[in-house]
Amino acid sequence: MLGRLTENRFVRQVAVLLVGTGVAQILTIVAAPIITRLYDPSAMGLSGTLATVTSFIAVVASLRFDGALLVESDETWAHHIFTLSLLALGGVVLLTLVGAAICYGYGIGGRGVVDILPFVPISLALLGIQQLMERWLARHRAFHAVTTAQIASSVVRLAAQAGAGVAGMGWLGLILGTLVGQIVGVIVTGGLATRELSGASAHRPDRTQLRSAARRHRPFLLYSAPQALLSSLSYGMPVLILQSISGSAAAGLYFLATRIIDIPQVVLSAAVRPVVARHATEIVADRQALYRHFLLVTGALLAVTLPMVAVLITAGPQLFAFVFGAQWAPAGEYARWLSIILCMQVVNVPAVMVIPLLNLQGRFLAFECVYTALRLSALYFCGTIGGDVAAVAGYSITAGIANLALIIHVGERLRPRR
Repeated sequence: MLGRLTENRFVRQVAVLLVGTGVAQILTIVAAPIITRLYDPSAMGLSGTLATVTSFIAVVASLRFDGALLVESDETWAHHIFTLSLLALGGVVLLTLVGAAICYGYGIGGRGVVDILPFVPISLALLGIQQLMERWLARHRAFHAVTTAQIASSVVRLAAQAGAGVAGMGWLGLILGTLVGQIVGVIVTGGLATRELSGASAHRPDRTQLRSAARRHRPFLLYSAPQALLSSLSYGMPVLILQSISGSAAAGLYFLATRIIDIPQVVLSAAVRPVVARHATEIVADRQALYRHFLLVTGALLAVTLPMVAVLITAGPQLFAFVFGAQWAPAGEYARWLSIILCMQVVNVPAVMVIPLLNLQGRFLAFECVYTALRLSALYFCGTIGGDVAAVAGYSITAGIANLALIIHVGERLRPRR
């Protein structure tokens, strides 16, 4: 059985991404006790605010056209889409630069947000370029370059942040370390995959071809972009709400909790997502095979995440206090409830990746609208009634129920009819 698994192309590709992403996240875990002792929750809160604001824009930095690279079967059209995504990224970064300058000049967003605004366009450009390159390399199955860049970026980022912390640079050290790591990631990815990326960048489609590519994959712009924006908004809103209501320290506690919770989710999703998308595209004509693939991957991801959820629910506060220091124990209380989101965000990966293949982007957008409203409503009302922990609990439970409903719905649409 092990021999057959190692010979399976799908398993090998997942393993390559799993190792690279896993090593990068393990480095983050190992360094976290050092970082949390060099920086206080307030500094972590400002760094988390930058990550939240940047991630919110980054999900639509290429207007989601980069997602079409994984499902487009024609190589010529893929070249058109790559250039279209790159141009869209440039436009979004320029708009962000203008918006950040205006907000900074008028002090919009409060002190915590204003302090990090000058760094948002820089981080957004680096994230957008990295994401676009990874999509192109996933299309051509150049996964080794992606994983090596992830490891290099993590090593440099953590080393820079630790050095800045020793130097007493405060929140600025965290942010500069993040930017340096992103720069290294882009450079290493480009250097290791020069042949694949030079082929993409050498293509020069004209305006007519770019418009045709945009029309061909307009569901990504019309449906996927608003959906991703809503998802990012509902995911990052707790940090911004805590930042504005309770200050940077509370936002820092929440940011650390979500960062630790996100580690297994990032590892598994980054390893499985591009491979599932490519494999599903290849077997989409065989609905029975696609349904079996969906059930197999969903079940495997559930089996992997349940033990982690059990550990966090049982001993979250104690683990956070022991690993990161006593001042971070409240973050472990958040982590207990956020483990629900951890589980569902991993398990729903196969469902989300087959949605474009089933032409369900419109329904997914409607789901995201309702989902965002429910999550933020639960966050606000539970927080008003019971405080910060109740807010996180309501937010997490609502997210878990909604994602379970999504997985069941997609599974029903995939199930072959007799």
